[in-house]
Amino acid sequence: MRDGGAFQNYQGGAIIWSPLSGAHFSWGATRGKWASLGYENGPLGYPVTDEVGGLRGGGVYQVYQGGVIMFSPASGAYLSSFGPIRDKWAETGFENGALGYPVSDVITGLKDGGSYQAYQYGAIFSSPAAGTHAVTAGIYGKWRSQGAEGGPLGYPTTDEFRGLRNGGSWQGFQGGAIMFSPASGAAVSAGPIRDKWASTGFEWGSLGYPVTDVITGLKEGGAFQNYQGGSILWTPANGGIISVGAIRNVWAGQNFEHGVLGYPTTDEYGTSGGGVAQNYQGGVIYFVPNVGTYAVSGAIFTKHEAMGRSLGAAVSPQVAIKNGGLYQNFQNGSILWSPATGAHVSIGATRGAWAQAGYENGFLGYPTSDEIPVSGGVKQTYQGGSIYWTAALGAFSMPSEFSTKFDAVNGLTTLGFPGTNRVTGLKDGGSFINFQKGALISSPATGVRLSVGKTRDAWAGTGFEWGRLGYPTTDNYVTADGSTVQDFQGGRITVPKDGAARIDYGPS
Repeated sequence: MRDGGAFQNYQGGAIIWSPLSGAHFSWGATRGKWASLGYENGPLGYPVTDEVGGLRGGGVYQVYQGGVIMFSPASGAYLSSFGPIRDKWAETGFENGALGYPVSDVITGLKDGGSYQAYQYGAIFSSPAAGTHAVTAGIYGKWRSQGAEGGPLGYPTTDEFRGLRNGGSWQGFQGGAIMFSPASGAAVSAGPIRDKWASTGFEWGSLGYPVTDVITGLKEGGAFQNYQGGSILWTPANGGIISVGAIRNVWAGQNFEHGVLGYPTTDEYGTSGGGVAQNYQGGVIYFVPNVGTYAVSGAIFTKHEAMGRSLGAAVSPQVAIKNGGLYQNFQNGSILWSPATGAHVSIGATRGAWAQAGYENGFLGYPTSDEIPVSGGVKQTYQGGSIYWTAALGAFSMPSEFSTKFDAVNGLTTLGFPGTNRVTGLKDGGSFINFQKGALISSPATGVRLSVGKTRDAWAGTGFEWGRLGYPTTDNYVTADGSTVQDFQGGRITVPKDGAARIDYGPS
């Protein structure tokens, strides 16, 4: 025999002897395995111990010059070769550790010169580049499902680290990591999404453990991974973005990245009053404590941005109204939009006056401008008129026919700001609006006329439209002699350049 050895067979086995190894029993399953490997002529050489029993689960082992044969009734007999894989198994506690008994011999010829050995509850993989590491339990199954060392994760680069939050563990691989917890299961964590998760504190942060692998193939080359506390979205344009809580729920209701909002472009950030917001490709979502969570998109979002977000956070959804319009309320006002008028801001006292007029359902209709600063106040134009505001008087509205006349007579100079809304119920269906310096008077028969100065004072003395003069049929005009004249249904008022007003009754 090899190296001067000898053996003798018996009914129950054999005794093997060599000068270097001494004499040892050889029987049963360990002998069968040794035989399959070529006895002393194989890689194991001669036995250097007898078979040693009393191991876990009824197991035994026998040491040879080139390795060890392990056997248990549950796993069978397999070679545990001396080398890095056996050394790693020894670190885990041999058969008493997490791996249990081997269920294969060492398999070589793997990618990049690697090898492995399978065990009852996992495997040990070794490669020149990654070292030798055990993979067990849930992590092992997940890694195998990804293609093991031939998949995107490659070889393990660490052993499994336990003692994480809520009984979790993780293991590093060439292409990322696998995270495991009893509540979340095993999930792959890799690439820029893993980097973003790391910035939150991994499983100790608000996201907790991943509950899915990274899902690719989304719109615009995007990807996502869900976690116990939310999700991370990644796109080439925006990188990794966190999506959580009430804002995520509203985004989901808008069909995620396929809706009008598209992908998030920022993480959540704080706003006034303890709120938060998150920007998206097509808008923004606001959360306001004790109010709610609302998305701003489309033309209203465009206006919101153009205003520098001065209106604050959204406090209502976008609501459909008359003629295909929309409105949305914000902390400091509202934005109205309609196909005919576009988007405009409605705030403060002018909004109050518009509300008094019935909003878009009233005679003013939709706003056609934002507030416009004018000398001493502001104005806002509408489909059916205008509203003027000054600190001294407040805000008052006027319908189109009055607005048109007001503009035609250079109203702010001639009349000043309105001090009333339109007052109706006058004689013959007439109406008026009072201003700081006079009034505009209207009737179906005479149209809208200007009433100011001494002619107005004289007309007032006759009882306004209820007197013999009736309604004015002209504005004031100046005659060749410099007199100021105004014609009425029942006569004329003339104010000479340097004299008192004279009333002439009869056709004017």
